[in-house]
Amino acid sequence: MSAMIGITTFIELDEFTKIRRAYANAVATAGGIPVLLSPIVSEKLAEELADRLDGLLLSGGGDINPVHYYEEPHPTLDLVCDIRDQYEFQLAKAFMNRNKPIFAICRGAQVLNVVLGGTLIQDVPSQITSDLPHSQKADRHVATHTIQINPQSKLAEILDECQIDVNSFHHQSVKDLPGTCIATAYAPDGIVEAFEYQGDPFALAVQWHPEAMTDDEHSLKLFRYFVEKCTCS
Repeated sequence: MSAMIGITTFIELDEFTKIRRAYANAVATAGGIPVLLSPIVSEKLAEELADRLDGLLLSGGGDINPVHYYEEPHPTLDLVCDIRDQYEFQLAKAFMNRNKPIFAICRGAQVLNVVLGGTLIQDVPSQITSDLPHSQKADRHVATHTIQINPQSKLAEILDECQIDVNSFHHQSVKDLPGTCIATAYAPDGIVEAFEYQGDPFALAVQWHPEAMTDDEHSLKLFRYFVEKCTCS
């Protein structure tokens, strides 16, 4: 039976719940059943979803309110959505508590980091000296820089590579990781591009957008591995 994987969505100013269809397409292409999760703040609902679903995909999107990691807002902080923060935190905790797999992408990686006790760089362009295009102008499916992967990591095992090309659409990124996680990939300027939870459950976070690059073999490997872990959980 195919794994049912919850995908987090977001609310825009028009109050419609939205998500880029590339996330659902990538899960389906990898053999899973995508289930879109409306942003409803309810710990009970989050726990029931974690009981019924086989895995969680934390999707990309806007900034996280820095109050969650005890910092004041940077002047370039974009609009935050407290509803989305709260519902994704509740979901991440519920799935972690049930040892169910999590795949976190871009904002999702930042959400997972904060939930587990980490902190964020609130604005890479003004806080980090770098010439890399972390917020690229090229199309979403186009890779614009490389990353180096720890050869001893789960990510290297999945991809069978220690260097790949990725796309990039973020102005925030991981700063400090909690002790339960290890950084497993870096951009040439030192920005953390991937991290992994040590132990169970399987939880992998990437800063780039593999769902937009499913014509790329490496991106498909990530989704197929995640769906496989969800099927076996």
